[in-house]
Amino acid sequence: MRRIIIVFLLVVNGVLWANSVYRPTDNEVNVAVQGIVVAAVATMGAQNLQPPLYFTESRFYSESFFSYMSLAMNKADVGSLIQTYLASPPPPPASDLYFVDILKKSLSPFSSDYHEYVNFLQRQKVKTGEIIYTGKMDGTLMVSAYPFYYEGTATFEVSGSRFAEPFILDFSFTIPMEGPSASLLVPKTLYANGYDYIHIAHSIFMIKQGS
Repeated sequence: MRRIIIVFLLVVNGVLWANSVYRPTDNEVNVAVQGIVVAAVATMGAQNLQPPLYFTESRFYSESFFSYMSLAMNKADVGSLIQTYLASPPPPPASDLYFVDILKKSLSPFSSDYHEYVNFLQRQKVKTGEIIYTGKMDGTLMVSAYPFYYEGTATFEVSGSRFAEPFILDFSFTIPMEGPSASLLVPKTLYANGYDYIHIAHSIFMIKQGS
């Protein structure tokens, strides 16, 4: 009898816990995922300025030849990142490229064009205080088998006025370096407070179910 009571209490506690965890709306998860992309663009763009601009609350790091990359944010306000970057002076006009510069550009999977960053960020309608992140995203280049690809994971606490309540966003992804999906982010999992939102990731990155 005692064992039955214990099992019953465990079931009840599990149900109560599940009901107490906030379930974000599809729109909130959509905004949260796209906001990470915007924050990454602002952070990388700032670090590509001359001289580089390093945010204290958002840092992009990469090892040589981009074998490992990470984006770490600590109470990073996306609206503030955008405003700071757009208010920064543009880099001087590009001069003739030396061989090392050309080699570096060919090895980098990311654009370093100032005008591309500006055009993208100017289209984002994110105000200060609306989207805030704390957490980390990283990716490792997998070269044990061909074609090469990045394997990545991310965990962020998401808050701000765009969301009814803060929540935890967890997702994993790959970025193929060859083939029809080369340099495109392919989502593997997406969870918000433990709830499955992979359909949102598929719609954002235009990946067909089952592909």
